[in-house]
Amino acid sequence: MSELIKEDVELKTGTYLLVRGPAYIKLKCGKADIFGAVMEEGRSLTVVSGRQVPIRPVEDSLLELRVGSRDSIQFINEDPVPRSWDEAVNMLMSTKRFISVVLGDVDVGKSSFILYLANRLVSERYKIGIIDCDIGQSDIGPPGTIGLSILDNPIYSYSDAELFNAYFIGDKTPTGHLLPIVLGSRKMLEEAFDAGVDGVLVNTTGFIYGGVARALKLYKIEVLKPTHIFGLQYRHELEPLIRFLGIRDIVRFVDVSKYISRKGLGARKIFRRLKMGEYFRDIKILTFDLNKVRVENTILPAMIKVKYIDDLVYNLISKKVDGVYLDRDSIYILFKDALDKSRLIKLISKFKEEFKEVKIISLNKIRGLYLGLYNDSKFAGVGVLENIDIRKRKITIKASINPGMKINRILFGYLILDDDYNEVSRLSPGYI
Repeated sequence: MSELIKEDVELKTGTYLLVRGPAYIKLKCGKADIFGAVMEEGRSLTVVSGRQVPIRPVEDSLLELRVGSRDSIQFINEDPVPRSWDEAVNMLMSTKRFISVVLGDVDVGKSSFILYLANRLVSERYKIGIIDCDIGQSDIGPPGTIGLSILDNPIYSYSDAELFNAYFIGDKTPTGHLLPIVLGSRKMLEEAFDAGVDGVLVNTTGFIYGGVARALKLYKIEVLKPTHIFGLQYRHELEPLIRFLGIRDIVRFVDVSKYISRKGLGARKIFRRLKMGEYFRDIKILTFDLNKVRVENTILPAMIKVKYIDDLVYNLISKKVDGVYLDRDSIYILFKDALDKSRLIKLISKFKEEFKEVKIISLNKIRGLYLGLYNDSKFAGVGVLENIDIRKRKITIKASINPGMKINRILFGYLILDDDYNEVSRLSPGYI
């Protein structure tokens, strides 16, 4: 934070302040409202890059700000929280045991709206569950997960929300993962009510265009059975989806704040990188016995040594096979290193004589693969793949987990990360 510009700002009632991250905010005196949570004197908040926070003074206040530039501060004379957001709070308060789903395109403020609802409700002594299904821009939990948080007290930002549990998807896009996303959403909903919440707020992805998006929203609504559906739209972008879903009569549209900042693809990627960094601290190298830990969403642990395949491959291309998976119609062959083009063509041509599907997998191509770690059904953290040795039945990963947390399940994802946990590539669903 030492590189940020520091200044004190007086904020009078009736004047509002927008602060764009990266920034640090401390209330030196007075009271201020942030997303429905009242900030008391001496409290502070860090705003990550690309995010914007509205500060609404409850009384005349003095703020200490550290910001990237003075352009990060904007004074406005209009309340940045639309009146319709308070009307939505009143609707939810009139319903016992509610399930609220929020729909909208990217960058319409779904996360801000949900945080405001949650804070207002917990201020009225509600216990609220928040399910974050936006796997590409996860506010709760690491990227590529459906995160669940349970709130008893107001929070200034999602970074203050404790992760109760998460369902690992392992990708930044819903495409190819409709069933896991629908299943994971339902599981998190059940866990929230099992934990005794009075209501659940569900944030969805900004994935609203096309047939895949329609299918995802259709089945998610069917399985969640929401009591309320709120829509945020700039113009009429949600209308085709809502007509398809047949829910026009039950959707309540709320206003998009005029002061929502659009993040853009670059900022969204940076945000994912920052979130990754939160979950890759104090990294350790861990090795597990494949006979004692379940490795899911991949056929690799089911690979075996098949002597006639080993001999055939070695005689054909002079390469040692690391593992084989085969059934009646398909064969998967694992090598440590990628094959050159001529060897690859020769091998595929040979096995196409017997199998409909021939897949050649290189361990080097999947090194750095994003992993989800569990103790039974309890989310324990994320990791990356270092090595898997089919013959020795060992898997080695890099991960940061809570001390004493036993890992007995490892789920393969789809993103490949470099040593700094930046996304460098992505595997197609079904590759391994």
